[in-house]
Amino acid sequence: MLVKTNRIVILLSVCMCCVFFLSFSNFGSECQLVKDGTFHFYPNSKKTHHIIVRKDTLQTEIDLSTGDTSCWRIKWVSQCVFTCNFISITKSISKEELEFCNNSTLKFTVSRVSKEYYTYDALFTYNNISKTFSDTMWFHSK
Repeated sequence: MLVKTNRIVILLSVCMCCVFFLSFSNFGSECQLVKDGTFHFYPNSKKTHHIIVRKDTLQTEIDLSTGDTSCWRIKWVSQCVFTCNFISITKSISKEELEFCNNSTLKFTVSRVSKEYYTYDALFTYNNISKTFSDTMWFHSK
């Protein structure tokens, strides 16, 4: 009886591990939805609306309140992780701001994908300074 109980416990443990790993592998495929497309971003600190157009290794961000447009190089590190590096901006910025943008890196980790939005955790790095934040990107305007 004890041997039979041990086999059942082992079988249940293996099944639970399989379900656990399958749930993570399915999430990775959901990240395909954020690799290319048009997304809507509403920064928490402002009442503005930004449109993000991401295609392959290029991302364009448009601030709809000012019309300013910035371009970013995208590198996918893994299924749900990518980095952004500054390429250009349409508005005039100072030499210091340009240096800051050129030497900063943003690393995004997609944490959840739903039908309406995806959430992410981001790591901003400039020189030896790092800051983390989380936010939401929408598939449609609100």
